[in-house]
Amino acid sequence: MKLQAIILAAGKGTRMKSDIPKPLIKVNGEPMLTTVLRTLDESAVADSPVIVVGAWTNAIKDHYGSLYQYAVQTEINGTGGAVEVALPYIETDNAAAPVLILYADTPFISIESLRRLHAHLEQSESVMMMYTVTLPDFSGWREGFTAFGRVVRDSDGHVDRIVEYKVATAAERLITEVNPAVYCVEASWLASALSRILPNPITRERYLTDLVALARADGYGISTIPLPDTESFGLNSMADIENVEHLK
Repeated sequence: MKLQAIILAAGKGTRMKSDIPKPLIKVNGEPMLTTVLRTLDESAVADSPVIVVGAWTNAIKDHYGSLYQYAVQTEINGTGGAVEVALPYIETDNAAAPVLILYADTPFISIESLRRLHAHLEQSESVMMMYTVTLPDFSGWREGFTAFGRVVRDSDGHVDRIVEYKVATAAERLITEVNPAVYCVEASWLASALSRILPNPITRERYLTDLVALARADGYGISTIPLPDTESFGLNSMADIENVEHLK
């Protein structure tokens, strides 16, 4: 079964300090979003994706034309809100294919890793599957991982929740297993869960990572797959790009 796919490309990309829309900034000679789209297409794990746009809607639509469907996030209120605006463009009944969620600013994930996730899905009974990355440290080129959400596990080793760095405690920030934000979620459960994601009391953003805690509250486990750190890097600044262009 081919997956349904959503690619998040709605952020402003303020930290890039560029007049070029963040998803269209080139890494290794190619716009980041183009790389993600090409990798997804060549992996053959999903049909044509829905691209969530927002801050750079017209520029992205002009660049890719009618090749894709676009969901517009008019209120930039977090990744939970971004996925929610894509729901009208996908199937969410009980027989619908699972939903693969990717980010436009994570261009290093490989065809093989997407295929591995798809193969693992066939053996999983979880409503949610996600990659995680375990780092040796946050030094050198890996310093950019510092801002990633931390994977918090319970005493049995099961994923309990994801804590965004902005709201993590000092102890949670020491956790070296981080969230690269690649998810595959059962479609009908995703539709019901998104409406239950509330704004974070500190940042007022609706975090997609809250899906983990919601799945646990609903009695479901979360399947995790390790992803190499070299495939996991999210690019938020020109310094990030300079640090990691050698990775692919």
